[in-house]
Amino acid sequence: MDRCKFEKGDLKQFIIQVQRALGTTTEKLGFDIGVSGRTLRDWKREKFCPPETIITKLSQMSGVALPSYVRLFRYWFVVDAARLGGKKRFKLYGLLGTT
Repeated sequence: MDRCKFEKGDLKQFIIQVQRALGTTTEKLGFDIGVSGRTLRDWKREKFCPPETIITKLSQMSGVALPSYVRLFRYWFVVDAARLGGKKRFKLYGLLGTT
């Protein structure tokens, strides 16, 4: 599942515009698209990147144009996570294969 990374503030404005266009609350809108109200609020706060399928669905439902975004492909975080894990392992145990 690909995720969408927006410029700061764009996702919040998009969700607000969708809510105004549909005349609905966060809880109701979340229910309509199949996520919890909490998840929608987290996206609105830009805490997490929402799935591209949900963002497209919101745009189609409301008629609000999508702002530009960068598509983050599945497992986009693995390289950074592996790097952090390797650094942590090195800090704890030193070079691999040494005693």
